Amino acid sequence: MINYKIFSSYADQIKDANQFKGLPLYRFFRTSEHAQTLLDGKVWISTLQKCREFECAQQGDPDEGSSTFEQELLVIENRYITEEDYQTALHAGIRISPPGTFHPGRIVLQNNKRVTRLPNGFLLCTTNTPSSLQAQSNEWKYGVEIGLRPSKFFELLTDAIHEHNIPIMSRSHAWADYDTSRIYRDYRQPPQNLAFIKPDLHRAQSEYRFFWEAPYGYEYPDGLLIECPEIKPFLKKIY
Repeated sequence: MINYKIFSSYADQIKDANQFKGLPLYRFFRTSEHAQTLLDGKVWISTLQKCREFECAQQGDPDEGSSTFEQELLVIENRYITEEDYQTALHAGIRISPPGTFHPGRIVLQNNKRVTRLPNGFLLCTTNTPSSLQAQSNEWKYGVEIGLRPSKFFELLTDAIHEHNIPIMSRSHAWADYDTSRIYRDYRQPPQNLAFIKPDLHRAQSEYRFFWEAPYGYEYPDGLLIECPEIKPFLKKIY
């Protein structure tokens, strides 16, 4: 049986993509040259670390891919240490005796913090609200519309990354999460998907993110330029 979906036209792909809430997606650039690079099927993928280093508040976020556990108050006095005591201290980065151990003195743990951070990862950010993004800065003049559903776009980019022999440990794509706090106080409820959590001040950017994480210890470059000619028919210049 022939899968006619493979031979869909650009218009059909656009119609298909727009069935998903908030689409199509866009990439914006400061120069027409950078926009043309994408239109030519060459995709520059940045990293979490580069996003942390940007000084511009619109682009930069020093806490990208991180969460903070805030331990408020724990008192252990002349009693057995519980599993909750042990895990609370452990999440604060403090080692105490294991659960079931009787502590004859007094331990007070208060106002301790511990940050968990993804070491790095390849990151591509898009938006579905170009007017909002451009309103924040008139530097973002050159846009490219992406007429593929995110899952297909992600699949093609992932295949192109594999061509560079980069080991990928995990990968995911989703809308940025502006509602989940990076700060948590219950060790049983740490925030998940750290690469997608963003502070509320970035909400107007309405990001859809594509993320690839290599194994621990992998030396990331500042970014990665991949060639993905398969996406060219589904890209549209909007300047």
